[in-house]
Amino acid sequence: MDMTAAEIDFEIFSILDGILHFRGLSVAFGVKHKDKKYYMCCTEDMQLYFKKGDLPNDIGGNRSDVIFFQKEFCEDDGGFKFQSALKSGYYLAVSNEGGTQKLVLQESKSFSEKEKFNLNWS
Repeated sequence: MDMTAAEIDFEIFSILDGILHFRGLSVAFGVKHKDKKYYMCCTEDMQLYFKKGDLPNDIGGNRSDVIFFQKEFCEDDGGFKFQSALKSGYYLAVSNEGGTQKLVLQESKSFSEKEKFNLNWS
């Protein structure tokens, strides 16, 4: 799904009625592009992909290919990081590939600015 940031609306959905799991708040990501909707998933080998359609209404349990755990990046920082529910230690990050920024999952044992996301509520 190739598109520029100006063409998309990126949404974060609280999963499991906003219950705070010991690993963080369970969330899922959706994207709107023109009149189409997609939701973000990851594979067992930690590759991201977007599936066409609305986020499923029923996502069972805390281990799902669509769930990420939202955590504070650093205390009092205001930023967040998002850990995959499928595999502990893998976080959403931004990767520069050929001059293009891409959203990826990467293993992390320490804090990396590439994993920091600032959220603007509108």
